[in-house]
Amino acid sequence: MVGSTDRSRGHSPVDGATANSSARSLLLVVLGEFVWPAREPVWSSTLLRALRDLGIESDAARKALQRTADAGLITSSRSGRRLLWTVSPAGHRLLEDGFRRVLEASRAPEWDGRWLAVMVTVPEAQKNLRYRLQRRLTWAGMGSPAPGYWLTSHAERSGEVQAVISDLGLDSITNSFVGTFGEIGDESALVRRAWDVEDLADRYSSFIADAQRPVRDSEPDLFRRHVDVVQAWRMLAYADPDLPERYLPDPWVGHHARDVFRQQRDTLMPGARAHWAGLMEPVTPDGRTSAAASDAQS
Repeated sequence: MVGSTDRSRGHSPVDGATANSSARSLLLVVLGEFVWPAREPVWSSTLLRALRDLGIESDAARKALQRTADAGLITSSRSGRRLLWTVSPAGHRLLEDGFRRVLEASRAPEWDGRWLAVMVTVPEAQKNLRYRLQRRLTWAGMGSPAPGYWLTSHAERSGEVQAVISDLGLDSITNSFVGTFGEIGDESALVRRAWDVEDLADRYSSFIADAQRPVRDSEPDLFRRHVDVVQAWRMLAYADPDLPERYLPDPWVGHHARDVFRQQRDTLMPGARAHWAGLMEPVTPDGRTSAAASDAQS
């Protein structure tokens, strides 16, 4: 036994990550952790079984697959009546960026003092567009100290932010500046208005405590906990603007949390992969399962 716990799932940052996440978010974790690294196609039934083991009902799982396909992240091919899914080039780019953002070390503490500031205001009537803009700029590490004003210490992400603005059709109403803070105003106060560092620290502390709780030493439980840990960390990585050290408490709990995440992911991975292997049906080059190919040869 790795350990056991009497706590019910869904009452903590890690164990609640699956329960509080959409089917599509969990599908992206499964794709990123098990399908994309192998660079091999996977049967629809395998993905549906994996989502079932994460508590996702069949209808919701099928909708997640279709929405992910509609977004151009996966493509399908047929073998008889069965569907085979492959990560598309767009999906590859998304998962690679997510892998880099979630798993790689945060940037070196040296900072040249430059900010990227973006001014863009979307009318309140366009709520969906405003939400999409907010979600994508937040993922790019930006914070908003005032309505219509976005800021990041990652001036090198200008191209990433430009792609977001262009993709949403907001070029004509957007302006940006790159430079250091001037003599007027309080730079630290600006950071506090843009980001709640204290809340982020509390979330990291909760993650550390919860990620290290014991888990039953069975492949299904290790698979669920693995996805829980990765999804919980993805949500933290999404919320963390990776600010310069001067604006963080010393020591910064986020550094320890990253170490805990890596250690837990490495520990859980063998059992999670073993469970995934049990869900899979190997696919031959002609799109058949290995069992079907053997039958055809006998």
